[in-house]
Amino acid sequence: MQADLSTWPTKTQAAEQLGISVRALERRIEQHEIEALPRKRNGKRPETVCNPRDVDRLKPAAHVMPAAPSEMPGAPSEKSGPSPALQIMAALTAGLQQPRQPIRWLTIEEAAAQSGISSRSLKLAVKDQQHRAALDAWRDGRKWKISSVKLNSYTPSGLPPLARKSPTREGKKSPQ
Repeated sequence: MQADLSTWPTKTQAAEQLGISVRALERRIEQHEIEALPRKRNGKRPETVCNPRDVDRLKPAAHVMPAAPSEMPGAPSEKSGPSPALQIMAALTAGLQQPRQPIRWLTIEEAAAQSGISSRSLKLAVKDQQHRAALDAWRDGRKWKISSVKLNSYTPSGLPPLARKSPTREGKKSPQ
């Protein structure tokens, strides 16, 4: 006796129910994990349908969330306070939540006015790679931009001296 195939899902529907591709479903049919039969249709080719009992049997189990830590046996109660590990994590993350200063990008002239360092010294500083990194400077077209945050903490004394050209002219010796 032939089963009523009108209630059986098609391969596409069965694959969606199982959460797998149609090709993966076809492999399971080939391995005889799922019974599949052709269902006749008027004026069309027969379509393959799958046994709903086999599909239900192979459906993935619903994901069950684990119990909340307070509901687990042996978990600390709210009366005893947070565990030492949680206290350490809270202390570490508290230090990370400091508000950051917004970065304002200054031209060399603005930086000289704000810091009291001459614009000539700042121009020499941005041309030197180590000083440029200390100032977080970058070039915007023909103008240099300097981070206002880094400028406030900039101390050229800890870095190598800036290379300055001597003020002597060609043909004249510098005073010794």
